[in-house]
Amino acid sequence: MYEQDRLMDCNELAKYLGVTPDTLGVYRTKGVGPKYIKIGRVIRYRVGDVRDWLDQKARTKTFM
Repeated sequence: MYEQDRLMDCNELAKYLGVTPDTLGVYRTKGVGPKYIKIGRVIRYRVGDVRDWLDQKARTKTFM
């Protein structure tokens, strides 16, 4: 298994991002967070999808 395929749970990802698990829930509802996988009632995030999402958020300047 490759690292990018490893699955993170909501608590692990929230801690990594410095947000609350509830914030991740809001992201899912609004469709603005990283891709996630739902297995029954369980939510998981693939490390590669989180990295891709973070790369999309990277900025080089502030827009006014």
